[in-house]
Amino acid sequence: MNERFTVTKYGTRYWALHDGDALVCVAAYKKGAVEVKRRLEELITLTSLEPVDKITLVCGHLEFTNGPNAGKLSSS
Repeated sequence: MNERFTVTKYGTRYWALHDGDALVCVAAYKKGAVEVKRRLEELITLTSLEPVDKITLVCGHLEFTNGPNAGKLSSS
C-alpha cells in the first residue's frame, strides 16, 4: 500500500514529513515527524476529508481548501 504521508531524512540532522511531493514540516527528531504524521492521518480518518489537497491552520482553526468541507473551519 502506498502511504500518503512519508517521513524521510532531511539534510544531516532533521526529518521531513511529506504529503506526496509537498513538504509538510521539518522536525528535529524523527519521533516528532512521526507524531505529526499520526495526527494528520487521524484527522483525515475522523473527519472523512479524503481527498484534500491543502489544510491550513488559520488563527487556531483548520481551514479546508477543497474537498467535502471546503471553506469550512473547525476548531482545533
